[in-house]
Amino acid sequence: MNRGTKIALILLRIAIGWHFLYEGVSKWSVEPWQRPFSSEPYLQASIGPFRDTFRGLISDKDGLARLKKESIEAAIDRQHEEILEHYSGVKPFTDAQKSKLKATVADLKASLAARFDDPDFLSRLSEQEKKLNDAEEQLIDASRTPEQRAAAQKARDEARKAIAKAVGRPATLWDKSLSREDLHNVVVQAGEESRFRQRVADYQLMLARVKEDTSLLHAPFTSERLNSDRAKLAKTRMELLAIAAAPLVELDAAAQKLADVDQMRAGPLDGLPSQTCLLDWMTAWGLTAIGLGLIFGVFTRTASLAAAAFLAMFYLAMPPWPGVPEPSLSEGHYFLVNKNLIEMIAVLALASLPTGHWFGLDPWVERHVTGPLRRRWKGTKAQPQAAAAASRPERAAGALNAS
Repeated sequence: MNRGTKIALILLRIAIGWHFLYEGVSKWSVEPWQRPFSSEPYLQASIGPFRDTFRGLISDKDGLARLKKESIEAAIDRQHEEILEHYSGVKPFTDAQKSKLKATVADLKASLAARFDDPDFLSRLSEQEKKLNDAEEQLIDASRTPEQRAAAQKARDEARKAIAKAVGRPATLWDKSLSREDLHNVVVQAGEESRFRQRVADYQLMLARVKEDTSLLHAPFTSERLNSDRAKLAKTRMELLAIAAAPLVELDAAAQKLADVDQMRAGPLDGLPSQTCLLDWMTAWGLTAIGLGLIFGVFTRTASLAAAAFLAMFYLAMPPWPGVPEPSLSEGHYFLVNKNLIEMIAVLALASLPTGHWFGLDPWVERHVTGPLRRRWKGTKAQPQAAAAASRPERAAGALNAS
């Protein structure tokens, strides 16, 4: 093989290594204000015959466990403890701050219980909105006395607080700059969220229908309807999970309002826990390790095979095969062959060539790491064989003497 070919293969190895390294670093090195990397959206969007396998890697793939009232309440309690621990590293919350934060937790749970269990929730919310509107009308009435205006202002503030607590936004909604129209929109949105339990039931029915359609893919038009239903499921799941996570966002906002300047040095609280924590860690650091191995030519063959395994999983998660719908996260249009398959073939070719010995640290690793280990393994393995070979003449001589 001539020098130009070797240089081209070395450059190919380094380029692929840089691709893997940058992908890995960008996944674990995120700024505090950025959302941490999660492989859940990619796995949720997987298609093809291996879709269930990849989606099975998500601990709560359909989100049903997170949509239960008990799960949301438990998440609120965990968030409360995490907030106190988060700020304790810089300056712990005072007793007054803890008391206010605990009151917010109680308000959030009460709002959650009302929306789940109280059949009169909407009527009581509408009543508070009516009180608010009446108070607003009295405040703009020039004929009112100062005492009447003060009473109207007090009634307006109480109605605002009642609405804020009822809709589960005691920290972010209690804002006197909100207009009457803004508050009306909040009440309308709360009315939609009060149907949460019914929407979850509808979501479960749609899940059952999608599973039934999956087993009948040979039927006419079933594939088209299945793809449409899956898109609706994904949208509904995101909306429901956003409603379920709203109390946690509200609790975090309440904690930031309570924190003083010194406590704010603790930075923002970590985001919601991912459903694929271990897989996210393995993906980020696996890509990083593979990239470093390919760039510096360390364990090049192992790194190349590991890269091929990664790329094979990416390819099978969204295969461009006949009869498989085009993935939503795809760039461009492919048939049978896509970028993942091309890169996988390239790293398999690199695995068959000693590019790490041409330019890299593989010779040093061979001399100081793998070589001594291999010789030690062979020596350990050879000792019992040598002992057995040495004992054969002795056993033969003993047999002759005995005869």
